Amino acid sequence: MRHSSLLPVENLEKLSSPDTRACDVFVSSKLGLVGNGGSRGVFALEAVEAGELLVHVPATQCLISSDWSSLVTSFVTELKQPSRLPQPYMKLLPKESDVDPAFSWSCETLDKLCSGTSLYCDAVDLREKISSSACEEQSCTASDVWRAEVLLRSRCYQDTLEGKPVWVVLPWIDMFNYKPDSPCAVPTAAGEGFELRAAVDACPGDELYADYHQKSTSELVLSYGFAPSAPNPHTGKLRWRLEPLQGLHGRVQRQLKLDVAEVSVANPLPNSLVAWCRLQRLSNVELKRMLQLGQEKLLVDPTPDTLADIHSGASHRLEKLEGVMANCSHNARHNHLEQRRAAMIVAVAHEEATILHAVLQCCPAICQPREQ
Repeated sequence: MRHSSLLPVENLEKLSSPDTRACDVFVSSKLGLVGNGGSRGVFALEAVEAGELLVHVPATQCLISSDWSSLVTSFVTELKQPSRLPQPYMKLLPKESDVDPAFSWSCETLDKLCSGTSLYCDAVDLREKISSSACEEQSCTASDVWRAEVLLRSRCYQDTLEGKPVWVVLPWIDMFNYKPDSPCAVPTAAGEGFELRAAVDACPGDELYADYHQKSTSELVLSYGFAPSAPNPHTGKLRWRLEPLQGLHGRVQRQLKLDVAEVSVANPLPNSLVAWCRLQRLSNVELKRMLQLGQEKLLVDPTPDTLADIHSGASHRLEKLEGVMANCSHNARHNHLEQRRAAMIVAVAHEEATILHAVLQCCPAICQPREQ
């Protein structure tokens, strides 16, 4: 993508001054921040070579935590009075309304647009989780927590430091947009900090992209508030919620952690989905016998009945997605915000439909009516 001459362009290095030189932050003078609010991107002002260093930020200028709640609390403090994150960077952060992730939408909007997609349950669950943590937080208000959550979930990277997973806020690096069908630079730990190097050669006016760790369209809409114009079918994921079972079946389900199956085009029949479908078909006698023999691993072997259940479930989900797309077209007539949100949900529905068609392709031969 190339920027329009009508959009404001500011040199990212100058925007990052004067703090950068004092704290060893490096921001290339070849970078320009284009646009405003939530519609910004980083573009090349001069020719950039593949592998060229674009940004380096020392760890002392980042927020790093292995605990999400602690990260939120720290970020709330930084929003009020920056002490660790660079002040020029904090001034450039977008407004909460400019980000618009699905989890920040009202329950009414989620019901109207998203019901029937896996995004709906994820957004409702995340809303409830944030609301609960906001009520428990003693050091800041609920609105402070919500603003921090909206900004963090659309900017934060996950990494592994010293063998444990951590969340990291990377100033300046998180200003880069993501585009699945374009080469993306990958933020990496380097020395005592983090750096971003150009993925490919870029000409003046070309937008430079950073990797968001191959997020699906649903994940991007949930946390980032946008859907890519050309999604990568190989990164699409559908979170198939598995209904809680009762009694012995429920205990086995919890033991095997069969709560959600992550379905994709590359893996249309994940073991968790197959195991849950087979588990819920077993009688108590059959299940006890399987457990006595230590044959729980057999649950991941699909039987004709198991695949028939999966085929039926996928078909039902497809019907609901068709309703979602029709409903979005009907409800996107009032204002620009509703149109934008409806377009994002249609993109999510298309991605999930593609995945479900891959599921159905795995089942037809086995799901034919069996001879009596």
